[in-house]
Amino acid sequence: MEASQKGRVTSGTANALLGEAYMTLKDFPKALSYLRKVQGYSLVSVYADIFKPQNKNNVESIFEIQYLGSDSTLSSNFMYKFAPFNSGTAVTDDVGTNLNYDAGWNTPTRDLLAAY
Repeated sequence: MEASQKGRVTSGTANALLGEAYMTLKDFPKALSYLRKVQGYSLVSVYADIFKPQNKNNVESIFEIQYLGSDSTLSSNFMYKFAPFNSGTAVTDDVGTNLNYDAGWNTPTRDLLAAY
């Protein structure tokens, strides 16, 4: 994908979001008709690679918000709130992002852990 096109909504984005909306409404035939139109994407070979900062806008990405790393006013730490507590840099693989003090909202309960 050309750099100027990254972060833009495509027909694949629109169809995927419409498909998801119709699934939420339990209108599965309509969802399927939109989801079948989503083309041009593929899965990355290693699941964990999806979450690496250097792997943004990969072949699996249907839509990503683009932030400028040099402008801290255009970013958010919301996603880090849901990282495992005390995970440090393991989730982001980014030494500039330390999740030791403000993460942990996504801590599994004991019954969920027991289910696995």
